[in-house]
Amino acid sequence: MLKMAEDVKKVVPTDKLFRKGDNITYKGTIYTRKNKRQVIQGIVDYVTPYIVGVRESSGQMQTFTAVDLFTGDVKIIGSEIDLFAMLLGLENDPAV
Repeated sequence: MLKMAEDVKKVVPTDKLFRKGDNITYKGTIYTRKNKRQVIQGIVDYVTPYIVGVRESSGQMQTFTAVDLFTGDVKIIGSEIDLFAMLLGLENDPAV
C-alpha cells in the first residue's frame, strides 16, 4: 500500500536546527565512556547538514548526527534557540 506524503517522516538537516556558537544541552550515548548514556553540555563548534560537533567545557569534542535526532538516540534538553520556532521558520525574536 502506498504511503501518503503526510505519513512519511523525513530527517531534518541539522544545519536548519543549529548554528555555530549555540549553547546546547543534550542527552546521548557516548561509547567511549563508562556511563554510556550521559548529558552533554557545550557550544556548537561546527554544523553540517548531517553532523553537529559540540565542544564541552573540558575541551572534549562530541558529535551527533541528524539520524541520531530522528531515531531518538539523541534528545535535545536545552538550547538558546527554540527549536520549534526554527522549524516553523520564525526568528528568535520576542516581537514575532
